Amino acid sequence: EIADEAVDADSLREAVIIPLDAHTDLFAPERAPDGEAISPATRSDLLLVTAVPALRQLNCHIIEVKWRANLSGFSESNALRQEVARQLNETEHTLRRHFDPHFAPVDRLDRSVKTKELMTLLGFYLDRAQRYGLVGQETGSELRAFFQSLDAGYRLVFSGSGLFFD
Repeated sequence: EIADEAVDADSLREAVIIPLDAHTDLFAPERAPDGEAISPATRSDLLLVTAVPALRQLNCHIIEVKWRANLSGFSESNALRQEVARQLNETEHTLRRHFDPHFAPVDRLDRSVKTKELMTLLGFYLDRAQRYGLVGQETGSELRAFFQSLDAGYRLVFSGSGLFFD
């Protein structure tokens, strides 16, 4: 099911869209001290980020897109839905592990580095959105000011959608 805020054209004018496939470094498998992979390396396709600066909140809407030639059978459709749900969950977990200061009871030692990485990532895609006329000057200025102040604290809120085409 598609959330209204994810497809409403006016909402997109206040959003930054990040193609997650371009950031494979974030989704490398998490490894145990012995080198064994302990988390999968799957990811969804897009991340739509909106902000509520007054609440110091980033809303992260994960989007997974699937195309299949035949989704007519219940078992095929159900299996695809389960796969998408797994990808959405794994993507959220990975993004939280990297960027959520409230992910674990004891935060990462490199939190300031990870926050700077998030600030840079959001700033890059905000610049791109403004260059292509997707985000206006006023909204862009407000988002940029908030993104540049994330080191003063923020909260991540996640949601997700699967888009199916047959």
